[in-house]
Amino acid sequence: MATNDRTSLPDVQGALRTDAEACARAAATFGGPLASTPSVVLSPAGALDIQRLVHYARACDLPIAVRGQGHAVGRHVAAPGGVVVDMRSMARVGGVEANSVWVDAGARWRDVVTAALRHGRVPPTLTGYLDATVGGTLAIAGIGAESYRTGAQVDHVLELDVVTGTGELVRCSPERERPLFDAVRCGLGQFGIVIAARIALVPAPRAVQVTTSRFGELGACLSELARHVADARYEHVSAAALEGPDGFAFELSLVRYAQGEVRGDGEVDFATFVARTDAVVAEFQRAGMWTVPHPWIDVIVPAGRAEAFIAAELTALQRADLGGGLVLLTPLARSRLHAPLCRVPEAEQLLLFDVLRNAVPGTPARAADLARDNRALYERALAIGATLYPISAVELTPDDWRRHYGERWPEVVAAKRRFDPEHRLGRGLRITDGTAPT
Repeated sequence: MATNDRTSLPDVQGALRTDAEACARAAATFGGPLASTPSVVLSPAGALDIQRLVHYARACDLPIAVRGQGHAVGRHVAAPGGVVVDMRSMARVGGVEANSVWVDAGARWRDVVTAALRHGRVPPTLTGYLDATVGGTLAIAGIGAESYRTGAQVDHVLELDVVTGTGELVRCSPERERPLFDAVRCGLGQFGIVIAARIALVPAPRAVQVTTSRFGELGACLSELARHVADARYEHVSAAALEGPDGFAFELSLVRYAQGEVRGDGEVDFATFVARTDAVVAEFQRAGMWTVPHPWIDVIVPAGRAEAFIAAELTALQRADLGGGLVLLTPLARSRLHAPLCRVPEAEQLLLFDVLRNAVPGTPARAADLARDNRALYERALAIGATLYPISAVELTPDDWRRHYGERWPEVVAAKRRFDPEHRLGRGLRITDGTAPT
């Protein structure tokens, strides 16, 4: 077995760092610092740098992980003693065309939206948080409040440039190298490193009208949410559970697009609307909550089972367990989600239940306690036919992952053998326990 000889680091155009400070930063995530650090961090200048690093990792028998803005809350970027590719150095947004734009995987969605809006265009689906990278959300799915109509962000990818676990640079799409295209979207970084993506664009609205309603009961809120999902008159439908002195109240948000100028009466311009969570982030930062660990859990629940399940979870949720965080409810439709590895329940109508915790105090021990709570919630969710949305801070075993992928597991195995046969990529999630998948 080869060993890591740092005198033989690859020749790259970007920056390679092996110092303790850089390696510690590469292991710092929104979920909290990882227990182990990499030995090499690459900020690539282009695809060739990444190819050379992959060849180096193969020669030195090292794991590889990829990070963007570090917004992961699980072990997605873990590469103990290995190499981390920091994609923030590849953040170019290309020329905007009528129906699409090429963007580097390290570009933030905020920068994609800004460039597209100059041409009156926008991606069909956006998550609420615009500072995640394109590559980061495409590895998961990318769900927003419009997803019940438009699907996930991965459903609007037209082409991808990918460096596989063998170091090959491949352009893939629905018509070209389809197996890689289907593996990488929602692939959790297991099959290749996304270098760039061509994202579909649609005409952008000029303004939006936002309507909110408050409910004292979860059932009433979910009934109204379901009614608006069924008639599909609003582009965005979502809800939130709001902590109060006597428990939770519920707020339903409905958003309708308009092409004219902002007229008042609850209307705001579209650019302001898509950046709506900036104020929430700023408040968290002022309160010191942005730098504590965030052991979030997100499960996708069949809509028909949602009320009883969520009511029980909110009843059990202690104020200290949320730590001033958020509980979000986002409707989804199974028929709008087309990526093969986007795993959702069998029901057509679904609800994404997000428990966005802050660990207070922000210690590793407190984060670990909440992660154990997440595991218990995950087990209860599985019992009602829910699936995990895998941005979550939940430790899964290889057997859990086999259960997660279900009938798609043979495809995961085949893709791993073809595109990352030495299991270099994404070992931190333990999808195949660090060995050849079976």
